[in-house]
Amino acid sequence: NLNLVKHNTDRLVGGFDTTLKLGGLTVGAEYALAMDRTFTPLGADASAMKLTVSIPVGTTLTLNAGYKDIGKDYEATWASYTADRVGYNAGLTVNLGTAFTIQLGYANEKSKSDSGASVNTTGYGVGVKTNFLGTAIQYTSTVDNVAGTTDNLVEVSLAPLSWLKLAAKYDVDANTYGISSEMAVPNLPKVTAYYTPNGTFKYGLAISEYTFANFLTLKAQYDTNPDTNKTQYYIDGKIKLTDTVSLFGTYATYTNTQTSYTAGVNYTYKWSDNISLSIDLKHVVDPFGTEANAFITTVSAKF
Repeated sequence: NLNLVKHNTDRLVGGFDTTLKLGGLTVGAEYALAMDRTFTPLGADASAMKLTVSIPVGTTLTLNAGYKDIGKDYEATWASYTADRVGYNAGLTVNLGTAFTIQLGYANEKSKSDSGASVNTTGYGVGVKTNFLGTAIQYTSTVDNVAGTTDNLVEVSLAPLSWLKLAAKYDVDANTYGISSEMAVPNLPKVTAYYTPNGTFKYGLAISEYTFANFLTLKAQYDTNPDTNKTQYYIDGKIKLTDTVSLFGTYATYTNTQTSYTAGVNYTYKWSDNISLSIDLKHVVDPFGTEANAFITTVSAKF
């Protein structure tokens, strides 16, 4: 995929992402460069790069690794990168037949400009999954090497029915917990509800993206805490006008009564099964009332 995004009045982001599969080996790469309106990089280190690789070893083991390098001058609301970061991760998945799977992982992330003096986080985890009621147990530990603090988290999930999943999280250090349920009934939107007594929001309900009658697509979320009188919600929708043209929009309200919205139109054209063009024109109003117009063009090619 080749991307060129005008993400606000004076900023452009250009780049690509690609996936290469050679037998069982899978390699992924992403690159983005933040520029001003004259296509000049925002600084000497304004790029973001990410590499991933997955290597099967026989039928039992799969090795995974990743590396990222995001410059201190990188700036964009597009793509989920945090500026001034460098990091890596490695993992191992062990499949013991269809009944038992073990996962191990390790990761490190540092601030790039000062070689980890301000940000230096290390994490590792171990997970076990079985086919008994879809049971999965995961333990993760994150260490802030700058502040010297540790965060340990235990997660357990069950799937007693094909359409129902139950989950619980327990923060060992903070002694807090949360529970959630996910219902995915066939031919209905997937609904997730949660309860976190010590969280910013105690209760929440989310409706995953779902298409009604092949032309209207919606998703939404609602979060509230009666004890602090805090509530927020959003709704995201798309209306398919033709096979190539769609209208889309989002509306969100926040705990401080601020609101934001996006409204636009998308045009998608497929030259073939392997090459397509997507163009977005949209108007955005952020929570502070700042308005912007965005033009986004994406060309996707599969080989």
